[in-house]
Amino acid sequence: MTKLSKSYLRYDAGGHFGVVTSTQCNTLLSGCGRFLLTGANESIVLWSLKKSEAILSFDPNGSTRLLSGASGTSSVIAMKAMRNTESGVVIGGVENNSIQTSVTFLSWLEIGHYLAAGYADGNIIIWELDIGSITTDASTNLLRMTIQRGYHIFDVNKPPNIKVKFHGHKSMITSFATPSNAFATPSNAFATPLLLASGSSDTDIVIWDTLAETGKYRLRGHRDRITGLAFLNENVLVSCSKDKTVKLWTIENQVCYQTIVDRAEFWSLCYLNLDSDTSREGRKRLICGSTDHLLRVYDVNSSNNTVNKSDVNKTVNKTVNKSDDKTVKITYSDPVLELMGTLQREITNVSCLGLQYGLASCQGQEEKSQVLVCMGNGKALETFRIHSIDESKRKMKRRKKTCT
Repeated sequence: MTKLSKSYLRYDAGGHFGVVTSTQCNTLLSGCGRFLLTGANESIVLWSLKKSEAILSFDPNGSTRLLSGASGTSSVIAMKAMRNTESGVVIGGVENNSIQTSVTFLSWLEIGHYLAAGYADGNIIIWELDIGSITTDASTNLLRMTIQRGYHIFDVNKPPNIKVKFHGHKSMITSFATPSNAFATPSNAFATPLLLASGSSDTDIVIWDTLAETGKYRLRGHRDRITGLAFLNENVLVSCSKDKTVKLWTIENQVCYQTIVDRAEFWSLCYLNLDSDTSREGRKRLICGSTDHLLRVYDVNSSNNTVNKSDVNKTVNKTVNKSDDKTVKITYSDPVLELMGTLQREITNVSCLGLQYGLASCQGQEEKSQVLVCMGNGKALETFRIHSIDESKRKMKRRKKTCT
């Protein structure tokens, strides 16, 4: 009787292959629409949507590969060979006692060529993608205009570098947010303060200062996983969580001044600032997706608002004028959320895991329309078109005629 040897126990897994994206990580599209970033276990993979090929793969352990499709040939920039564990050296460029954690969230910083990556162990890494030849002062205006259009400039033929490492969470990163008006030039990209808000499964929200490379504030109040973050302005942050609440925070005071409680868990949010469009002047909306078939639509008011008394926390020391037992009139200019209504989703048996605002070409229209895309845990995407004020008035007139 032949006894089988256990020589396979001398080897460990040194890497992954065939992984397009991890189940816990989101996908991130570049502003130009040509590239897609995915988290494949502990690595970040850059895909070319035109060629349907992986171009670049990199991870914090020093393993960076330039794959086929970037410069026409397949070449390896820095990839350490796999060796036997008995020899006492590294496997795949990582020491045996090192901990490899998967990527859980990806987000662009407003600078344009900086990428924020959150990991399962609570670490945050700011990756600096090489911007190529756009480094002179003459190209500063070009870079400014490109970033304002939502593009992200980087050279796919050069490996990215780790700019900053943050560690302030105890569990995996679930969401990121940056102020929309943060901007810096390529010559001194971190010369102006750039805030980064991170949410985690440990229920904490941490505000990071990427200029000082340190954490500024820690916001505590949620009782479950943070599922969405967004800046309403430079000093106000909105968050949603699985604890069925939406909270508004003042960053300077580090307090929550409004809490909205619902019957369903919140899994996503999207802030729509439509003030830039003249036909949609003064409209600021917050859309929240949950585990049910409804999308909550909140109006973002900024002055002399009247909200429910139960929605305003007693910890805020502000002057209020009591009108009755149920409402209070707020006399300060911090944004306040007021429920406008709900949107009925056609797919009723799946949760809303992601909301994205963008422009799309509609059939029969020359101009692009503003749309809201809802992504669930199913196989379908739901698209909602945002009407202008004139379109809304015409639609209401038609409804009144049909009713009469």
